[in-house]
Amino acid sequence: MKKFVYDRPMDTVTGEPYPNFVRLAGVKIRGRGEVKKLGATGLPLYAGDPVLIEVEGELTYGIVHTEPYSTPFLPPMRAMKSIVRLPDTDEKALITRLEQLSQDATAYCRAKAAEIGIQLKLVEVYGAMSRRQLTFVYTAEDRIDFRDLVRDLARRFGGRIEMRQVGVREEARRLGGDRHLRPRAVLTQAF
Repeated sequence: MKKFVYDRPMDTVTGEPYPNFVRLAGVKIRGRGEVKKLGATGLPLYAGDPVLIEVEGELTYGIVHTEPYSTPFLPPMRAMKSIVRLPDTDEKALITRLEQLSQDATAYCRAKAAEIGIQLKLVEVYGAMSRRQLTFVYTAEDRIDFRDLVRDLARRFGGRIEMRQVGVREEARRLGGDRHLRPRAVLTQAF
């Protein structure tokens, strides 16, 4: 049951009134894919700024795509994630290194997969900020035995290698397609 104070609904968990407005910013996770609306309370943000966000329980980075704007808070708004903070100088350097590593790993993985004869479509490669790990996100029509590929990748880049298979809908989302379009329409949209 909602309680009202001065005609403002109250949060039943904390007992505090909901805010009249929320400040949001559009952020692309790791600079790719669709723009996510995240809470941006109190941060001086501009388009192109790197920010630290939490995705799937891990700290990663995003790039501000839409500068912060205020919008009315209309309960029941779903739980919204917020930008954790701006990166410091060392974290900005790490983000630059991870971007370069991602490009190198993508090219190397595609070449090795073709050499071994593995039929996979590499969607995204990203490195973890907190530990030595590379995640290779791919789609494939059939099951793949990629043990030899993972050995080559681990030898080349060191650290932990994770291969994550996604479906065509997730692929479209990661590549920046409209989530309401079918994946085939996203491919057509690129031309």
